[in-house]
Amino acid sequence: MKPHVMSISDFAKYKGTSRQTVYNNLSDLTTDDSYGTQRIVLDERAENWQPKEQYKPKNRNSAE
Repeated sequence: MKPHVMSISDFAKYKGTSRQTVYNNLSDLTTDDSYGTQRIVLDERAENWQPKEQYKPKNRNSAE
């Protein structure tokens, strides 16, 4: 039985992040190239993976 796989863009939507963030963290995920395109294997590593919090500078022009 083949494991469940998901495209990188679908995985990014599933995790609520950008595709670029997923591409930058492919070493933390299990990939499967047997479909001709790189896909993410939905295993325990993928389920537990969370994108890092993005640094957001404070708005200097905010009214206080």
